[in-house]
Amino acid sequence: MSSDNLSQVYPDNGTSYQYDWNPEQWHAEIRKYIFPDVYEWVFVALYVVVFTVGLGGNFIVCYAVWKNKHLRTVTNYFLVNLACADFIVILICLPFTLVQDISQSWLFGLVMCKLVIYIQQVSVLVSVLTLTAISIERYMAICHPLSFRVSKYKTILVIGMVWLLSLLVAIPDLVFLTLLPDNLIPPDIGNIWLTACIPSDIEKELVYQMFLTVAYYILPLFIMGFAYTRIAMCLWQSTQAGPATNNIASDSNAATLRNRKRTAKMLILVVVLFSVCYLPVYLLNIFRYAQVMHKLPEMTTSVLALTSRFLCYFNSAVNPVIYNFMSEKFKKEFRVVCWCCVKLNYTRTQRGMNASRTQNHSSEDNKQARKVPTVRQTQLLEEKHHPLLESDVHRNKKSNLYKDGSLDFSESRTEMTRLKPSNHGSRVCKDTYYNGSPAHHPT
Repeated sequence: MSSDNLSQVYPDNGTSYQYDWNPEQWHAEIRKYIFPDVYEWVFVALYVVVFTVGLGGNFIVCYAVWKNKHLRTVTNYFLVNLACADFIVILICLPFTLVQDISQSWLFGLVMCKLVIYIQQVSVLVSVLTLTAISIERYMAICHPLSFRVSKYKTILVIGMVWLLSLLVAIPDLVFLTLLPDNLIPPDIGNIWLTACIPSDIEKELVYQMFLTVAYYILPLFIMGFAYTRIAMCLWQSTQAGPATNNIASDSNAATLRNRKRTAKMLILVVVLFSVCYLPVYLLNIFRYAQVMHKLPEMTTSVLALTSRFLCYFNSAVNPVIYNFMSEKFKKEFRVVCWCCVKLNYTRTQRGMNASRTQNHSSEDNKQARKVPTVRQTQLLEEKHHPLLESDVHRNKKSNLYKDGSLDFSESRTEMTRLKPSNHGSRVCKDTYYNGSPAHHPT
């Protein structure tokens, strides 16, 4: 059952004794009623896949255009705008919609009811207006290249107008949405389940949905269909214009023509998927507010509602996949970004392993250092037992070690001068430990 329809909870025998239940019985029956069925768990898994792919893919689209200057074209600016709208609707609206559809209840309060549905409506309007602007831009650039000049600032201005118009058109969702509890459940049992986030005026909502269907679905599809039909005719005429000659200019024109064909095919596929994915939800909204849906079986209504909403989020997630398969430039950048992510994770893993190895080696070295004597200790031991070096040992045993590691042989020099005559107490001798530098005799 869709959360937009008023649910009905009846006792097992089908009679109307439900108001004789105590609060505990009511809560038990409600929990039993809203527990997800098998097909609803399938939709949960599909939503998780769409959430992951949609966020990652749309982020890579924005990152690739921001990182590479050669991707900053007018068409790609519009595609980034489309990716931003899809990213927002997946990140903000998809989790709330999933909980609402599975639990058949709105559990997040009136403010979030208005805000989430408003953001979702704005994102849908931005998407359809962006696709329309892309078709017009491609039509003018391919069919009327001499009379069409567009700059980055004009593109940003058009994108700003798209967002402003979408924010204004979606305002009725902020005004008319309200929370409506199930009228078959006693209000004094403290129940928060089976509460619907729906418009307060059904008749006005029906008019509004019909306006959106005509102005933001049928009319844009007509404009995009006309534009891409003319684009296909212009490209076909360019192909049939005549054989190309073997020179640099003709090769450049042929490459440009191939790129335009590939881009046109990609954009046509994006538009076709948009029209297919959003048709069920527009029709379902009209049927719902025209009081037609309540005539269908409960399970049929639930499956239709889940499928229609899932297709909307699927459309937001599939666009980056289309870019990856049909655009060589985006495919290259996707590979670079994915490779950088894999390399970054690998580098972090290697750093962690190297750090642990270094720590283990340092601990082992410390243990070895406590067991193995140093080179100096070995040398002193050899000197101690060597008969020819005993005089040197006696001469150096009184040497002191400064804090900076240098040796003071003043006492050694004193012992030497006592054995040798001095000239008025100012004899200068050479100390071999100073490598020939003068060492003045101490007074």
